[in-house]
Amino acid sequence: MFEQISLFGIPITSFSLLLMLAFLTAAYLIPKELHRRGLSVEIGDQCLLLAVLGTIVGAKIGFVFEKWSDIWGFPVGFWHTMEYVLLHKHGLADYQPRSEYVGLWATLFSRGGLVFYGGFAAGFGALYFYLKYKGQDIWRYGDAFIPSMAIGYGIGRLGCIVSGDGCFGYAAPVQIPFLTMVYAGPHSHYVNSVFSYVTGGSMGTDG
Repeated sequence: MFEQISLFGIPITSFSLLLMLAFLTAAYLIPKELHRRGLSVEIGDQCLLLAVLGTIVGAKIGFVFEKWSDIWGFPVGFWHTMEYVLLHKHGLADYQPRSEYVGLWATLFSRGGLVFYGGFAAGFGALYFYLKYKGQDIWRYGDAFIPSMAIGYGIGRLGCIVSGDGCFGYAAPVQIPFLTMVYAGPHSHYVNSVFSYVTGGSMGTDG
């Protein structure tokens, strides 16, 4: 896998590059689709910006919930636990250094850790409330956004498999060419990220 590459001596994760490519692809396609449907390109640009911010923030918050049991625990009582979680970067790991605990702030501001469901929920919420505020037809804009969202999702999932970030599919009983891959360790896994790339791209380009 190609977890990161070096650009002018600066390490950049391959997932970040493909995530950026996903947003840039959407930024290119959405105005064209809005213009074709007679909708406001300016509002579409604002929606795209909100979607990017909402998606990233929501994905990080989703990661916090995914790591919830590793962030919160009560080895020193409720109030001392709150102190470590809120005031220490590495949270309860500062109290028990060799434990499985991770810090709330370290989790939020880590370079990795983006959960799709959290990003989708926050991005959708940001667009919904903005379009309601502007008095626009949410369904018409949604129809214009969805093809680009599907393509962007596919590109983003391709970043998962390129970076080898652990978004592996279920363990496969046998190794099947093009359908399974050995990511780490001895076991084969179904390449769910590739399936998502193909289905997302095909839905976005249908018609």
